[in-house]
Amino acid sequence: GSSPLLQVSYPRRLTDNSRDGEICELLRKVGLGKFLNMGDTKGHALSLSHHDWSDVLSGGEKQRVGWARLFFHKPKFAILDEATSAINPDEEGKLHQELIGYGVTFFSIAHRMDLRRFHQKELRIFGDGTGGWELTEITAAAAKGH
Repeated sequence: GSSPLLQVSYPRRLTDNSRDGEICELLRKVGLGKFLNMGDTKGHALSLSHHDWSDVLSGGEKQRVGWARLFFHKPKFAILDEATSAINPDEEGKLHQELIGYGVTFFSIAHRMDLRRFHQKELRIFGDGTGGWELTEITAAAAKGH
């Protein structure tokens, strides 16, 4: 098992608690504030009552941990493979807007067509065995599903 701190900072190993406050804020931002133990005077203690996150967190909560990790590391590029499939569409939009705010270039693999509104281009790969593909600009009308 591991703490929320280690889950968010992974693969980086933090040797002190200098970034606990930042991680707490990120967990709140992605909707996981309920897993914070606010028992200390600074509000930075991180704990879970159970040590195996895979047994505790729902699919959507696991995806939210991934988003907190993404916001923590702020990579130049990110590939999001069904990264919000278990998160409701309203929250999904907030997460994507936040990612755009961080300046991360991201590629999404998703079944939800509504995600098009967060992208400029769409790559369609035809599943007909020919290896065919098509790259198109996403217009405002297309992003809304028109």
